[in-house]
Amino acid sequence: MTRLISSVLSLAVLGLTGCALIPSATPGGILGVGLLGMVHGGQQPITGAHVYLLQAGTLGSAGNGIPASSANASISLLKSANTGLSDALGAYVLTASDGSFNISGDYVCTPGTQVYLYVQGGNPGAGVNSGVGLMAILGNCPSADNFAATVPYIWVNEVSTIAAAYAMAGYATDSTHVSSSGSALAKTGIQNAFANAANLASISTGTALTTNPANTATVPQATINTLANILTACVNSPSATSSICSSLFSNATSGGVAPTDTASAAINIAHNPAANVSNLYSIPTPAVAFAPALTAVPNDFSVSLNYTLPSLAGADGIAIDASGDAWVANYNTNAVVKLSPAGSSLASFTGSNFQPGAIAVDNSGNAWVANANSIAKINPSATSASYFFSSLNNTDTFFGLAVDGTGNLWSADSFNFTRSTLERVSSSGSFFNSNGYTLAGLATPTAMAVDGGGNVWAANALGPIVSKLTSAGASASGANGFSGTGIFQASSIAVDSLGNAWVANSNNTVTKLSNSGSILSGNSGYTGGGLATPQAIAIDGSGSAWIASVSSLTEISNAGAVLSGANGLTFPAASNFGALAIDGSGNVWLANLQGNNGVVELIGAAAPVITPIAAGLPVAPNVSGTSNLGTRP
Repeated sequence: MTRLISSVLSLAVLGLTGCALIPSATPGGILGVGLLGMVHGGQQPITGAHVYLLQAGTLGSAGNGIPASSANASISLLKSANTGLSDALGAYVLTASDGSFNISGDYVCTPGTQVYLYVQGGNPGAGVNSGVGLMAILGNCPSADNFAATVPYIWVNEVSTIAAAYAMAGYATDSTHVSSSGSALAKTGIQNAFANAANLASISTGTALTTNPANTATVPQATINTLANILTACVNSPSATSSICSSLFSNATSGGVAPTDTASAAINIAHNPAANVSNLYSIPTPAVAFAPALTAVPNDFSVSLNYTLPSLAGADGIAIDASGDAWVANYNTNAVVKLSPAGSSLASFTGSNFQPGAIAVDNSGNAWVANANSIAKINPSATSASYFFSSLNNTDTFFGLAVDGTGNLWSADSFNFTRSTLERVSSSGSFFNSNGYTLAGLATPTAMAVDGGGNVWAANALGPIVSKLTSAGASASGANGFSGTGIFQASSIAVDSLGNAWVANSNNTVTKLSNSGSILSGNSGYTGGGLATPQAIAIDGSGSAWIASVSSLTEISNAGAVLSGANGLTFPAASNFGALAIDGSGNVWLANLQGNNGVVELIGAAAPVITPIAAGLPVAPNVSGTSNLGTRP
């Protein structure tokens, strides 16, 4: 075995070819080279397994809550004329007695699409098990139409499956239905999603990492190994109907539908990391195949990266741009750090008298920052900034930012919590009203959001009030704003596609208001799910609200159901989450004010959403307030 692996790794060129997306397309690629690898169930080779080469679709979205269909099915790249083997899913090759496989022939992938290996069935030693489903992500198809220069020897096992399942979860309904809408933002989102698998596990060794390849974040190796061990228990059982597989499948359902293979089970766990945790953890494993593993039942099975760069300290603002880059405002280091979707630090901007807080990104890629007594506009490369001051004697203290569909900016000026003013700033930095706007019951506004009608909604730190102003600064919520039971000292606000406003309150509730101000969340608001002094709120691509509390994360469906378990999702590092953002891959980014604990990226738990937030807003306002906010790219 060692000699086989060593000889394979010594090859100068390892690659694959594949068929075009359209079967009648002219074949190309490299003849005769192979995509080589090994398939194991735990530490045991799987014999006679079907190995498929699949490409994510681009004709319809797949993901949590989206039914499998022909529109969002993955696309088989292999040709039965070359493999001699095929079934309803497509052509495949078989693993040998040692678990090895070799995909060779004339076939290409479509440049810019996302490719992965899917392994089904086979005999891991206890008998042929149709419930075996394993995956490994190859990633973005290169311009050469093949992976000859980019893919090493591939080790497909339960660890590679967990890495793939969590990374692609935002675009996966199950193991064979992985797809995006095909829009430009969706292609970016799914590419970034697939790339995240390399931050969790090594494709050439099938082992979970301790730090990501950029060495900027810690990886929850024990959690990944624990999840892999749970899959191993089913993979190495005699059949898909064994008691162990039955237990896994019944506790890893999605929408009431049980999976039929371990890869789809892993995707469902990624979608619902707080569901049936104790039952899943209690599934007996014949041996610990992957170590180290967790030694006690966790609160949840979320998988997150924790970025702890020196420049990430006192992070209290975060925003995502169209490329999926995360812009992080750090109060302790007086720096705005730009992180790539792969986790590398792209830039760090600092300046004199720079005290960054809230941050928002416009449709041109500029980052706007609430900077003590000014508003800073940082260019997309984070190499320079412009500073804009209002005319209120430079005694401003800016809190909260929101960019509208035309590139204008709204910010709250609450000097020492004694002023209750909103400021509107043009894309060039001019203030529309020298005295700001003080209508609609504003009471120390600290956060705001813009709806599809161009109106700005403000959360007020004092009083049970939510204010709404038109784009011209007139009150749209009466002289005293909107009020009602449940609204209390609001800390954050977000708007969904219907123009409804979601408000996080300091009394551990979330209030949902219609675009006209009616309370939609009942007399007491939405409660539970770990809400504890909520600090920030954002809407994902399915319309769910994600709320960051001091030390937990809560998901509430658009209908008000708590989806994140009784305690919310929790994280190993000490936390004090002050801001969050959701990207186009379905990852949730949390700004951690606690010491040097930096930024947490929760992998694949949310529905991908259009980024930046302003890109979901129309240029011409809709009277109803509707927009593409909180929708998939």
